[in-house]
Amino acid sequence: MRVELDIFSGRPNPTLELSSSENKHVISLLQETPASNTVSQVPNLGYRGFILYLPKPMRVYKGYLLGTQAKILDPMLPENKSAERWLVERIKHHIDSAVYNAVIASI
Repeated sequence: MRVELDIFSGRPNPTLELSSSENKHVISLLQETPASNTVSQVPNLGYRGFILYLPKPMRVYKGYLLGTQAKILDPMLPENKSAERWLVERIKHHIDSAVYNAVIASI
C-alpha cells in the first residue's frame, strides 16, 4: 500500500510503500478508527493527514477515517490517533525533523 503524508503545498508530499506485514498492521489499526463522511475540517494548508491508497484513496486525519471507502464500523467510537502515530513513525526517515515535529504537534 502506498501512503502519502499530505502536508506540503507547491511541492511533492512524502510517500512510503508499506510491506505486506505493515499493511496488515495499519489495517488492524484502522479497524479501531471511527469514520466520517465529512472532510470540512481538513485545512487547506499544513498537516492534512495521511492518504492511504487501498487502492482508492482514504484519508486518516485527527483520529478519523475520511473518504468514500470509509465505513462507519461503530459511530460511537471516540477518535483514535494510533494509526496516524504509527504512520508518522514509519515515514519519519523520509522527512526532516522540523516536518516530523510539526506533524506530531498537529496530530
